Amino acid sequence: MYYYSMSNSSQDQKEYHRNRYARTREAQLENQRVYLQNQVVQARRAEKEPCVCGVIVSKRHMKNHLETAIHKLFLENPEEHKKYIDRLKKEKEENPKYKCPCGSKMKNQASVLAKHKKSDKHLKWEETQ
Repeated sequence: MYYYSMSNSSQDQKEYHRNRYARTREAQLENQRVYLQNQVVQARRAEKEPCVCGVIVSKRHMKNHLETAIHKLFLENPEEHKKYIDRLKKEKEENPKYKCPCGSKMKNQASVLAKHKKSDKHLKWEETQ
């Protein structure tokens, strides 16, 4: 591998990295597109596993889940966790999701509906109608 001799000035380093980024950006984006369209990669990223607290989480998000308040509540006080989960389930049953004619399901709340009506999916659906 060939290394450029660079002075230690930060301006030269910034310019070098800016040029390198511009030179390699398209190739990197294409490699990323090909990688993410690979069926094996998609299957691996979609794998989910149950946590001890009862939540089903993808492997790549498990580390973040272990730091959430719900998981910590389960570890500290399982009874309170159960009450909390039961309350969430009850609220979910009492407040069903809004089903948009475009096929989306979302929380039945004015701000959420207004934001959805500006989304690409909804606008594309409106164009076809």
